Amino acid sequence: MFWKDYDAYEATRLELGKRRIRLVENYANSIMSLSADKATEMVNEETAITMEFKKLQKTYYKRMTKTLGEVKAAQFYQFENYLNNIINLGIQENIPFVGEIDLMFKK
Repeated sequence: MFWKDYDAYEATRLELGKRRIRLVENYANSIMSLSADKATEMVNEETAITMEFKKLQKTYYKRMTKTLGEVKAAQFYQFENYLNNIINLGIQENIPFVGEIDLMFKK
């Protein structure tokens, strides 16, 4: 039962990961001409991805408590948070902040 739940969780998580990759690519392609509308669109997409990930975690935490128990399910939840934070940090460390490139060219 655990592996069935995990496979379903992972399939959805991978789709969210693909959306995150598309968002980063979109940002990279728009960075030199980022409009207010495009910035809002990207912030909204990032927020949606984050909220869907948290909802996914909560759903599967509840499912996994039934097969693993609360403590093991909490460990799974914690580990997934850890991995997601590492991924987010890696992305953030490798893309410039909004407006950062403009500042580089003004020097």
